[in-house]
Amino acid sequence: MSQKYIAQWAWAHVETWMDMRRYNYTGLDPVTGTPIYPGFSTPAVLFPDNNGKIAQRIRARFNSEYVWNVEALRVIGGLELDFHTKPLWITQP
Repeated sequence: MSQKYIAQWAWAHVETWMDMRRYNYTGLDPVTGTPIYPGFSTPAVLFPDNNGKIAQRIRARFNSEYVWNVEALRVIGGLELDFHTKPLWITQP
């Protein structure tokens, strides 16, 4: 994954972030037991609303979903302060 990270640097940042979330940022290779991203460590200080968790998603823009589709956000927990730290379905086993 390190080589993929290097190859995609600045060109495929969304794909890189997806891989990082898929492996929970600091996950281990299931075959070798070594870190997927050697040398990577999570930040020591996170935004207070994160409750000690790393961001997993981007919040909807205020002038879109929060204004025009707030009921749909409420259904998926999008109004919770730490919504952006909830894992995506695609990153779950």
